[in-house]
Amino acid sequence: MATWYSLPIEIQTMILKLLQSHSDSGTTSSYAAVSKEWQLYFERYNFRRWILHQSCIPEFGRIVRHHRKGMVKHVWLRVELAPYFCPACEWPERPFEVLDNNQTFTAALYRLLEVLGTWKKSGQYGVSNGGLVLELSAYSPSDSEHFFKYPLGKDDYPHKYDETCMVDDSVKAGASDNLPEDHTSENNTSHRTFNTPYIRVTPGTCRLFGSLLKLDYGKFDTPKANRRLPGVSVVKALLHRRRYPRSFHPDTLLNIFESLHGLESIVLEPCIRDYPCPDKNVQRSFDVFLRHIGSLKRLSIYGDHLHVGTNGFNPYKIMPSLGWTLTDESHLFEHLSIAFLADAKDFFRDFSPGYAPKSVDKSRSGVQRALLSHLSSSQRRALGKPRKSPDFERRLAKEFKRINGRQRIPPSIYKPTWPNLESIALTSSLLDVAVDSKSINNLLRAAAGAALEMPKLQTMEMFSQRAMSVFVFQYCRSLDGMPTITISSSWSHPLEPEVVSAWDRVGHKHEDTGHKIAVIRKRLKRFFFKNHGSVVYTLKLQDLILHPVSLCQFISEFGWEDTFAGAFWPQP
Repeated sequence: MATWYSLPIEIQTMILKLLQSHSDSGTTSSYAAVSKEWQLYFERYNFRRWILHQSCIPEFGRIVRHHRKGMVKHVWLRVELAPYFCPACEWPERPFEVLDNNQTFTAALYRLLEVLGTWKKSGQYGVSNGGLVLELSAYSPSDSEHFFKYPLGKDDYPHKYDETCMVDDSVKAGASDNLPEDHTSENNTSHRTFNTPYIRVTPGTCRLFGSLLKLDYGKFDTPKANRRLPGVSVVKALLHRRRYPRSFHPDTLLNIFESLHGLESIVLEPCIRDYPCPDKNVQRSFDVFLRHIGSLKRLSIYGDHLHVGTNGFNPYKIMPSLGWTLTDESHLFEHLSIAFLADAKDFFRDFSPGYAPKSVDKSRSGVQRALLSHLSSSQRRALGKPRKSPDFERRLAKEFKRINGRQRIPPSIYKPTWPNLESIALTSSLLDVAVDSKSINNLLRAAAGAALEMPKLQTMEMFSQRAMSVFVFQYCRSLDGMPTITISSSWSHPLEPEVVSAWDRVGHKHEDTGHKIAVIRKRLKRFFFKNHGSVVYTLKLQDLILHPVSLCQFISEFGWEDTFAGAFWPQP
């Protein structure tokens, strides 16, 4: 009689792969109990991704030990906050609820990082692939019982399917379409629920989005001086997806970033409840956060928002300093995408035609680093790290002038460069039919000037979608050595010869083939783009702009009856 061990290794492997591909995680867990050999094989599959409720963290620490740590690729902490009831579902969170939510989130995050802080990045029982992905989400179980159709506490969508999120029939159905019809609370049948909170404003919007989560150590018996998150070296990527409306305060993000010592990538998809005019204090805190992330290799932030079309004619009310800070802090990045939380016109300001400041902006971190580079090591130690402080800026300028014997700092002392940047995607308020063509062309010329300082650049995209217009600009280096720029818009934008000449210089520098840059024009059907995220599907960098799972969810919300090939008018 044939036994398992009498089968060739190749056949055994085929059987194990077949069982794995046709089973969910619960079934594969039972397969792991068959034998030591099967346990080792299926544990690699079962342990690669973890979804953790805060109550599961101690058990997670006990189970994942020794060699199992190397199997973990993705840890998703999904914090459950306190429930709420009618009619409070239509009210903003009260102060004691905000405090309780902050403390619950802080306690859960602290305990998880405490566990991960004992893990090693390499060596025996170290993690694999250079680190793991840490995903953070927070929700109330009442969210799906009132105004949000999707049951966030049961969301295993990104783990049921492959991380590449290949589109098959099961994914096309949409994560929320497979829910039973009676998933909402019997006590709240009068509520009108939605597949996504990003479609329109409802009476429960303020409750669903809640307050931005902050760290609060009120549940810890530790002195204030010691209240900080445990240090972790095994996390290489931080992720927060748009499916979860509750976002984190920039101060919280900064504290998390400072505790993750090996972090290389951040992907954030926060919802901006009062877009396009986010709270100025939050923007200032976000600016401080951006000033600390220069060590990253990849940054992707998609500012999801509620208002689709209703505020389409209003200009973006984003602080220009956010764009300047990104310019200064992204000099070591390999990939960068910022949508709706900074404006490309501010990011490329240093390269705008005719831009000639009379003096340098000493508040910019790039300028501060340039000034510090002219000082001695002892002077740099005395001043400390670059920071946005009038006192620091005054002392820095004084030291520079004393050393160099200058009465004023020349603007030429700092010029942004991006030696490692391969791809970049930005949004801009200027890419709109209501804006004069001269301003749009000046932005495109400024982008070309910046691209000259990006020797490794492969793709640059700028886009905008408003109530009455859609605009996409793309620069790509192709495999055949022919660089191209593509202008896709819902109106006929006149492209000045100076714009083509500017990008010609970029193409010559990048490829050095002697060919002129190819210019492609496309007309977009404005009415085709039904929500603010649908334009992302016309972009080459869509996987950089949004997480693959979020892309699939956008498609589900957008509607599968349409094909994106139909977004373009036929070429004449």
